[in-house]
Amino acid sequence: MDVYPTSVAIVEGNSITLSCSASGKPEPLISWTKIGETGQVLSQSSLLRLVNVQRPGTPESVTQYQCSASNGVESPAVDTADVIVYCRCFFFKLTCTNHWLNY
Repeated sequence: MDVYPTSVAIVEGNSITLSCSASGKPEPLISWTKIGETGQVLSQSSLLRLVNVQRPGTPESVTQYQCSASNGVESPAVDTADVIVYCRCFFFKLTCTNHWLNY
């Protein structure tokens, strides 16, 4: 089982797609959940599209998403992706500061 990307940093307000691939016989069913939110399946496909991502309010600004693949034969395979979200304001100020330094 492979999750891609396993760790990614984005600026808040942007969108990202996470991908999970698994194989087996019979073909496994894939589901995505957000770690820390029990019981809520976000997607039942190999892709998880996150739109207008916001900072989670955790100290590291990281949200973990878990992909689970199960074919009913063995225990489900699981893997996680870490999404680190940076403040848009920080990047805007940094860009402006760098712009002024070039003059």
